[in-house]
Amino acid sequence: MALMLILRKRARMQPVINCAFAAMTVALTDETIQIFSGRGSQVKDVWLDFAGSCTGILFVVVIFGLIKMSRNRKNKKHGN
Repeated sequence: MALMLILRKRARMQPVINCAFAAMTVALTDETIQIFSGRGSQVKDVWLDFAGSCTGILFVVVIFGLIKMSRNRKNKKHGN
C-alpha cells in the first residue's frame, strides 16, 4: 500500500499513517479470526504483525527518499 502511494506521488505523512492504521486493522482482524478457528489469539502476534508492516512501510519510504535524492542530484548536475 505504501508503494502504491509513493508511485502516485502522494508520499506525505497522512497517507503513511493511514497505511500503518490499515496494517494494525489487518493484524487485529487476523487475530480475531484465529479466536473463532480454535487456534487462539495473542496480543504479541498483533504487535509482531504491526511491527513487520511498519518495517515494510519504512523500508519503502526510505528507498523512495533515496531514489528521489539521487534524481535531484542528477538533475542538478545536468542543469548546471
